[in-house]
Amino acid sequence: MAEEVRNASKTIPRIMLATMIFNGALGFVMLVTLCFCVGNLEEVLKTETGYPFIQIFYNATPQGATTMVSIIVVCNLFAGVTAMATASRQLFSFARDRGVRAGWDIPLNAVLTTALFSILLISISFGSSIAFNQLTALSTIALDPTPQSMNWSIVIFMGVLAFSGVYYLFRARHKYEGPVKLVKKME
Repeated sequence: MAEEVRNASKTIPRIMLATMIFNGALGFVMLVTLCFCVGNLEEVLKTETGYPFIQIFYNATPQGATTMVSIIVVCNLFAGVTAMATASRQLFSFARDRGVRAGWDIPLNAVLTTALFSILLISISFGSSIAFNQLTALSTIALDPTPQSMNWSIVIFMGVLAFSGVYYLFRARHKYEGPVKLVKKME
């Protein structure tokens, strides 16, 4: 999406920095508020709902807990749609720049592929929630395992790294030029 912004090399970093500052400040306010409203920690952790944040909402506002949880559910729904749109947009752009095989002439193909991969990934949680959690936590735990916390994350990380390296060596470096070169060619 950055390619659609005027003066992207200056505008995008400013927007990213402003977003980090704004969301960081709001996140801090939310965290402090949550800490003040937590109440009895044992009761919250042993809640019948299975979700401690719902119990915190209920303890703070018994009549408003449903509304507050509904707001979070709707926000997560929008976040999921946004993440899928972003991923499909990146795939389309990468394919347009010849970073992946052809057949992505229209964004719909990228959207459908992204949706299919999302469905396949979430299907893992039906078989094993532990495997799904390992996969989703890959970005934070794969690079620093200790002997006590060793798991399959490092294996998955190294597999993706090896596949990407082989793909780059045998195909991508011969085809992929990147958006910067394509933009320069158009000028």
